[in-house]
Amino acid sequence: MKKIFLAVIIQFFYLTAFAQTNERSDIPGNASDTNETSITTQNFTTSRSDTIMHHAIFGHDTTSIRQKFSITINGGISIPAQAYGYINEVPFLIYPPSTSMRMYALAMPGEQFNCTASYLFSEHWGLMFIAGGSINRFDQSAYQTYIINNTDNATNVQPTVHASGSFYIGQYLIGPCLSRSINSKFSLQLSILFGVITANYPTIIEKTPDQAGSPFFTNGIVLDTYTTTTKSAVDFGSYIGASIKYSITKHIGIDISAGYTGSTITYPQVNRTYAQGANPPSKSQTYLTNSMSLGIIQFTGGISYNW
Repeated sequence: MKKIFLAVIIQFFYLTAFAQTNERSDIPGNASDTNETSITTQNFTTSRSDTIMHHAIFGHDTTSIRQKFSITINGGISIPAQAYGYINEVPFLIYPPSTSMRMYALAMPGEQFNCTASYLFSEHWGLMFIAGGSINRFDQSAYQTYIINNTDNATNVQPTVHASGSFYIGQYLIGPCLSRSINSKFSLQLSILFGVITANYPTIIEKTPDQAGSPFFTNGIVLDTYTTTTKSAVDFGSYIGASIKYSITKHIGIDISAGYTGSTITYPQVNRTYAQGANPPSKSQTYLTNSMSLGIIQFTGGISYNW
């Protein structure tokens, strides 16, 4: 009986409180409060929707993703330019009269890799360092065609050209960079760098048919062998480049870069030997101060880590 009475009392108070709430909502003075609450809620919902839409299009706030330090590892293609890629002149076919010569590389498009570190001193300006390299093969076919077109070959034996290894152009450069935000996800970075360029030149072995009239001439069976070896060079170089960065997260991003490396390479020594058939080398010539203009156009892409 007591339990039933207690339940009735609780139910009575609940219904009374509910009725009073409804009466307040019917009072004219409280209607504006309800409308204001409704408007506020609607404005909040609209503002929230706009914010979500903004983030979906432009990403999060730039201040949360823009970091001072950045390390990027890129890989891509390198395209030789200047004498480094020039194919209409070959300096090794005929002995020059002097002890120095202008060199051409016959380098083919190859691989480019860069490791880049940058630090922003201010919102836009910073310092950048690149350690990278270009790997390009010697165009053996182009050189062989050149020899055929410029040699009085009285036999049916074709000359052969072999390159031992590839070109490697090392690039170690530092300089200022300018960084500008496009929006909260994308940024553009420009750089002008200066530093050290290292360059090798692969050993080139040419075998050409012995010329008619030579005392060693045996219907093309005997081949003249020319071997050219070059000492590596270290010179001053420069780089100009641009990159677009896309921030995936606060610390991880994607980098797309394009740049040009230029230099004048001076090889300290080029040695060229000549051998008749299977005989040991009978003639040798050394060339000093051998210069070659170098240009490398590079397009790379990779991953950056920012903090």
